[in-house]
Amino acid sequence: MRSHRIFILQSFLFISILISTPSFAFDGGIPQNEDFLIDPTPDGFEHKHEQRNYYNYIIEYLPEGQSLHNWTQMLSIIGMRDNAKIGGVKGYVRKFFNSFDTSCKNFKPKLYEQSKGEVVYEVQCVAMNNNSLQGGKNLKWEYGVYRFIQTKEMIYQIHFVTHGAKKISRRIKEKHLKQAHEEVKKISLCNLAGAEPCQSLDIYTSLKEPILFPKGIPPCRSIEALSCDPSAQFSVAPADTIKIDEKKKKALIFMDFSKQDPTDFKTLQIIFKKIAATLKSGAPQVILVIRGASRNVKISSEDRVKIGTFMTNLRALLIVQKVINADSLSFLFFNFK
Repeated sequence: MRSHRIFILQSFLFISILISTPSFAFDGGIPQNEDFLIDPTPDGFEHKHEQRNYYNYIIEYLPEGQSLHNWTQMLSIIGMRDNAKIGGVKGYVRKFFNSFDTSCKNFKPKLYEQSKGEVVYEVQCVAMNNNSLQGGKNLKWEYGVYRFIQTKEMIYQIHFVTHGAKKISRRIKEKHLKQAHEEVKKISLCNLAGAEPCQSLDIYTSLKEPILFPKGIPPCRSIEALSCDPSAQFSVAPADTIKIDEKKKKALIFMDFSKQDPTDFKTLQIIFKKIAATLKSGAPQVILVIRGASRNVKISSEDRVKIGTFMTNLRALLIVQKVINADSLSFLFFNFK
């Protein structure tokens, strides 16, 4: 069974259309998404569950060695397309918290912070009628922080919670809430079509040295002597269940997005099969390099959205098919703006 939070969401049918199998079948092109989620794994945690389709997803992290049936802390990230039934972030938050009334005694979420398109709540839940909360045995309390974000395309729910059976002091409770605030803030979103790059993912290169956390456009766009050579790189290692051949080296796979359409499901299938076959053959790592037709191709906002969406779906497909571990991959954009 899942935690009571996910059970509530499913009862609202907000995520009921999430895929129930590893299949990523879709009629037509891959729906594009300007949002790009950056979700670092908390220290001492591991990726435990991920389920998604092209529109909605849920990712869950738990402390190492714990399971979805028995855990003490959880970081959960939920993303879904907004629609009339949800009613924007305000409607979503209202309906979501109303459901806690059936499992939490005198439930009153505390508004902690609010800004345009984002709201943060502190939540304290005491089990009602001597019942146990989901996620373990005889769980009597749960404390956490819920962060809700609305973008042009999506609504996101990011929460970090701790629960237990034995009564704890106010000092320990405040310690848990402080940790929760820190963890939900680490999750960031960037807009692939926006004016600024995606922090920590974008790198601008020059003749001297790379520029990390850049602003504006790559130097090569204004300095004729510099070659941009824009590329997006997706690096993955095999899942723990796949044996590595010590004699094999890292593998490079190249994709020309001017010839292989990143919005086409067939392209996703082709690249997925290449990466999966290479890793299963024993390669310790695969680096997918996505480029245009020439070293100085101009990258548009539309190109960034296409490639970012493609890599996000490729990541999910590789994880769902158990080809890679969620914490053994990386994305980078070199002059890709």
